[in-house]
Amino acid sequence: MPEKTLNSIPTPLRQYDLPFCFEEGESTAAKDSSNQGAGKYGIVVESILPLQEKANTFWLKVMSAHGIVEGKLHLPDKPSEKLFVFQPGFPGRGAADFEALHLKRFLEEGHVVFTPRHNGSRLTGKFSDRYISCPERQELAKRNGQDAIGVNPISPLSIWLDEPRTNMEVLSPCFSETVFYGHSFGGLATMHSACNYFEDNGPGSIKRLVIMAGATGRIRSQADHIVKMWSEHLDTEYIRERVVIGDAAKNLETLKAAYKAIHEKANKIPAVVDIIFLHPWGDTADSIDELIGVNEPLEMILSLGRGTLIVDTTQKANAALEQLAHDMVDLSTEAMLKISDPHWQPASQILKLTSAGL
Repeated sequence: MPEKTLNSIPTPLRQYDLPFCFEEGESTAAKDSSNQGAGKYGIVVESILPLQEKANTFWLKVMSAHGIVEGKLHLPDKPSEKLFVFQPGFPGRGAADFEALHLKRFLEEGHVVFTPRHNGSRLTGKFSDRYISCPERQELAKRNGQDAIGVNPISPLSIWLDEPRTNMEVLSPCFSETVFYGHSFGGLATMHSACNYFEDNGPGSIKRLVIMAGATGRIRSQADHIVKMWSEHLDTEYIRERVVIGDAAKNLETLKAAYKAIHEKANKIPAVVDIIFLHPWGDTADSIDELIGVNEPLEMILSLGRGTLIVDTTQKANAALEQLAHDMVDLSTEAMLKISDPHWQPASQILKLTSAGL
């Protein structure tokens, strides 16, 4: 176990006003030792692993009153006041995809980037290289006999729904500008977390929420497409090989309650927080979202009474690569950077993204 002092925190992390805590709940702050004992939440010192893949990249655990989140914190070459959080979908490959496709440019543009992995994600399974994509964390799990991320052996979706909230509570106050992206289920979790977080907090540094192919529709009956889709996907061999989330029936009830809550509590999100929905809906059969209809972001916009819909026509399904249009892996980094910039304001409420851009 690392020494419990500020000196055990890597120097690059100490350049930021991040809160740090220890497994036992003691707390300190990187720049001011007088803050010791101020609270018991923050980045868990014992969890910090410097990674070989890139300088100033760390695997770490973030702890709040609402749970823990593990993932990679990527720092740009120079200290920054901009935080970008990418919340992956279900079962969670999107974080590693973002790192492979977009991370380099985001760092070049001066963003601090956090790419969490879900609680319950298998650390030592045959798909862990693809989903966790962190040899240091995977090796630690093997040494410790840990099968999956999380405090408990099973991490139901109720825990997943609070993951963005933990980052809102712990990380976003340390920056002057924070943008949250949520893909698919990550969009539901981001909206659910935001509705709960903003019940008790002002906007702070959170400037924008971007929901990509987000699961944000309304459930109108037990025969609703949303219920059918989740019923078919929650308990399959494909899912069990990648994550440990427990009882499918309980998770389905959790999801139904979450879909309901984001519409009932949408007005909790402050008007100064921009909300942009980015949805794959092109002109050909292989360019529309196979899982989530474009009605879902529209329904969320109706509940909010505001928001922007960007219809993305650039996605293509590729069966040979097991790639869906829903995965949005063809989204250009430049478009993503533009949408992530709070200083960029959409010219209209509905926009089209083409290969030529916005």
